[in-house]
Amino acid sequence: MVGGPYHSSHLHCRGADQDVEALPADCQKILVVMLRTLGDCILATPVIEALKKRNPNAAIEVLTERSYAWIFEQHAAVDSVLCVDGLPVEEMFWSEDYVVTAALEHGKHDRLVLLSDRLENVTYHHNGMTLADFYATQAGVPEACGRKPQLNLSEDAVSSWQAKRAQSGINGRYAILHTRAGWAEKSLPETLAKQLAVELIAAGLTPVVIGGPGEVVEQDGVCNLAGKLSMAESAAAIDEAVLSGVANEVRSCGVVVVIVVIVRNK
Repeated sequence: MVGGPYHSSHLHCRGADQDVEALPADCQKILVVMLRTLGDCILATPVIEALKKRNPNAAIEVLTERSYAWIFEQHAAVDSVLCVDGLPVEEMFWSEDYVVTAALEHGKHDRLVLLSDRLENVTYHHNGMTLADFYATQAGVPEACGRKPQLNLSEDAVSSWQAKRAQSGINGRYAILHTRAGWAEKSLPETLAKQLAVELIAAGLTPVVIGGPGEVVEQDGVCNLAGKLSMAESAAAIDEAVLSGVANEVRSCGVVVVIVVIVRNK
């Protein structure tokens, strides 16, 4: 690595904005940076497993935003998690550089793996590469390509969800609905969300809506838990569901497509 905000004579780097170097096989402490978002953090978990297999004696520390710490705290290959508050969108790049530099100064790491699509190969999805495989390639662990993400739930998250499920009167089989996304183009219009809920009810499933407080679906028979569950509790709810998915409105040639991901059939 030459110069840059993470310059250090002893630090070996791989990731966005970094020059690729020969990475040592005897790392003692690796800092993996995956600051956001929920989906990206989950998709990056195979990278951590691959890094641990390559460096079994190294301690792996993950730097992430506080909202996503629970993903890495339960990962068997992670030794410690550094948390930062949500970074301001208007100063995102500067904020990222600042928190990574501070973590490196504090932690005495000898390897940095910076996972980010901010400047490096930002058109990965146009080349047929999944985001998970992009991160594996970026980290220099191609053996992680094609591997399924790992998400381990804590006992506290599971028991907390089960308590809230009982309090909400959710009996029998249910389906998870998350109708919003970070972009309006990927969100489901209210009329279609209600229609989807009606279809699920007709199929004998209770629609359970998760997400932020403004993502409720006003329809009889729907259990609105949007804004009432933590991310870990939401993951536990998804784990027990018959169906779950983010309903996306994909505007392609004027056609609206509703995507529901089947997690498991119970």
